[in-house]
Amino acid sequence: MPARCIVCIVDDNLEQAEATSKLLVRQGFEMEVFESGEQFLTVNDYPETACLLLDNHLPGGMSGLDVQTELTRRARHCQSCS
Repeated sequence: MPARCIVCIVDDNLEQAEATSKLLVRQGFEMEVFESGEQFLTVNDYPETACLLLDNHLPGGMSGLDVQTELTRRARHCQSCS
């Protein structure tokens, strides 16, 4: 059985995130949307994340680069879907 693969979007602009999500759902992807880097790091446990779309300019908290740095520090990587 193939692994479940989820595309995660981290973006404070929910209209943009939802538009991107709808486009990718129509292409057969499963989606999760997060409003902040902190929310993603708290809620998402990563094993099913195949792709992570990060807004680099998140206001008031972690930037997309901060999230990537933290994922690297935690030795977390997106999975491969086959």
